[in-house]
Amino acid sequence: MEQELNKQTQKRYLLNPKTYRLSFPFYVAFEACIDIYGNEKRELFNTFLDNQNDLDSRKIKELPILTQHNLTETMIDGLKSLNLPFRDATYLKNEPKVKALLKYVNEESEVKHLSMLKSLRILPSYQDFINDYAGNNNIGEVLELAIALFINETSDYEYALIETVFKRLVTKEKEEQMNKSDLKFKTYRFDITFQVLLEVLLELHGDQRKRIDLLKALDGKVTLESLNKYPEYSTSEFVELILDQLKDEGTSANEFSFVMNDSRVNLLKHFVQKKLKTKSSRGRKNLKLSPEYDEYIKAFSNNVGDAIEYALAFYIGKLENEDFDIIQSLFEQVALSKFERKN
Repeated sequence: MEQELNKQTQKRYLLNPKTYRLSFPFYVAFEACIDIYGNEKRELFNTFLDNQNDLDSRKIKELPILTQHNLTETMIDGLKSLNLPFRDATYLKNEPKVKALLKYVNEESEVKHLSMLKSLRILPSYQDFINDYAGNNNIGEVLELAIALFINETSDYEYALIETVFKRLVTKEKEEQMNKSDLKFKTYRFDITFQVLLEVLLELHGDQRKRIDLLKALDGKVTLESLNKYPEYSTSEFVELILDQLKDEGTSANEFSFVMNDSRVNLLKHFVQKKLKTKSSRGRKNLKLSPEYDEYIKAFSNNVGDAIEYALAFYIGKLENEDFDIIQSLFEQVALSKFERKN
């Protein structure tokens, strides 16, 4: 049994992380569960220290210990076992325990409308279940139902822990959002290939209401349904997402020299050089990133644009062929439009 679990763990870490968008209350509830059932329990123990909480701390040792990926799969197993279609499972969000958490967030007007991104390495069978179960709904909503069911079925003691940590995390997130509002735009310079690539990816992951324009640009090569599978991100969210994937693998440009020789990167570079007749043209992009990402970018290379270029190269190198084909088609159109404007 233990050997089988080790094989699954190794298999999981070969997977690319999949990103899911959760509404703020469920994101925080999930983070609270991760903290409580994880190894460190940092927020949980800080809560006890700060509040001298009257909950019996000795019982914590009896809780199961799960990684966030195992916890996610446990939650999804619970949802599977209900054997209910999506529309019939939505009642889970109106059960008393979850409803109390939602009510608490609704009183925090500054944060209740946020949505948050969560990247998870879960096994393909769980990814497939989420995609199939969602139907025309947001895939993140499937996770929300699984989280709701898990919380509803916890013991009173476990729920009291979740509620306590949940409230602590809501307060912390509220403070972080206030700090983010003070951030200023910074200008990053890129090789023109990566400027075009970033522009294309931001369109592909932009407002879903505008995907019909992409459909026209792709001239029937894909369906609107296939375009709508791409999660919707703001500019800052997407850039921070690809930087997160890079951060998981290393901290400096020296560790990633291979990504710039990727065949897909070379294909896009060759197209730009051929159409724009230049090898050194550079573009710029104004971005508002959280301080931790600015620090990573500065440490990555002397040229502050490098980290984002490498992150883009790393990102497209991991894509499925059908996804890259869509990006390549859009890339060529955007590059050609720049060539026409230049001339």
